[in-house]
Amino acid sequence: MNFRLLLSIQNYMRLLFALGFAAVVTMGFSQVQLSRMDTFTDGSVLSWSGGANPTNIPTGGPAGLNDKYLEITTGIGAHLATYNILRWGGNYTAAGIGRIDADLKNTGDSVLDMRLILHGPLGTRWSSNTALNLPVGSAWTHVSWELRASEFTLTTGTASFAETLAALDRLMFREETTISAGGDIQTGKVGIDNVVGSMLFDFALSKNTVAGQNFLLGTVTIPAALASNTVFTTFDNSSLVTTPPSATVNAGLLSKSFQIQTMAVNSTINTTISARLGALTRTQSLTLAPLVPTSMVFTPNPVVGGNPVSCRLVINGVAGPGGRIVSVFDNSTFATTPSSVTIPAGATSVLFNITTSSVSTPKTVTVTATVSAGTKTANFRINP
Repeated sequence: MNFRLLLSIQNYMRLLFALGFAAVVTMGFSQVQLSRMDTFTDGSVLSWSGGANPTNIPTGGPAGLNDKYLEITTGIGAHLATYNILRWGGNYTAAGIGRIDADLKNTGDSVLDMRLILHGPLGTRWSSNTALNLPVGSAWTHVSWELRASEFTLTTGTASFAETLAALDRLMFREETTISAGGDIQTGKVGIDNVVGSMLFDFALSKNTVAGQNFLLGTVTIPAALASNTVFTTFDNSSLVTTPPSATVNAGLLSKSFQIQTMAVNSTINTTISARLGALTRTQSLTLAPLVPTSMVFTPNPVVGGNPVSCRLVINGVAGPGGRIVSVFDNSTFATTPSSVTIPAGATSVLFNITTSSVSTPKTVTVTATVSAGTKTANFRINP
């Protein structure tokens, strides 16, 4: 083929793609919105269409009596599928949508495997790698599909996964036991409800183990900066932890860190911290540890009897209001140790002195620092 002709064809295809993207925006398909939910409570089918005869059923949804839902039905020799262009087509990247949730139920007489299908520019289609298996007579089942390239397989077309998300032509639910371009020929019925588009996000803690009375940071991170603020609900499962009720990633930013305060504990306590946005909740485990002595360092060591020894006692966190009282004692008649010392509030250590007596032969002194939750011992030597 003539090189110039080939180049012209390639440029023409690029132009078609660009025009296709522009058409999507112009026709209003970009109306897809973060946290949109199709609950079918208005009695309509909310623009879901296709050859499977979408129908609003007035009762029997996941919430039971009077909970409306969408049902699709196919006859012999047809596909069991429904799609939505007007409400679910558009730029998912700009909207921040990275996950689709839904409740599905097999209301027919055939075993079903339901997949999510993404229709992109120039006839591109991506099928979810994961299919929701719905046995005959099964109850309503919640399913989540994360919109990541690794979770989908390209079945037809040339648009990349990122290009598809940026200009989605339509969102489809389809019965598809084995991934294919066209889906299965399947007779059956399926109920669909509570279709939600939510944002994928990451949630992390600055540490997963912290001493009581200390604070840590939680951080929520979104994949792309948005034009508006993104507000997360944040919470914990323990009265020993104080988590703010929300965290906001401001417009144009990618993350937000927030402070989590803990209370003193006398034993190890396992808790969780969570962040929620729409239908998606991320949870991190947090272990609260008691404030205990972790080290003692003596200076000088060894010491000549009759001279003082300085000891720095360190704990595993910052002492809270009122400080942390630690009992101290030794095992020698040649040393005098205070009965207790106090780590000041906001500090992690304290320095105190131990007096010694003259000795005729070297002596090893063991010093013990203890609180109700733990003990630390260390040695120093007294020389003549």
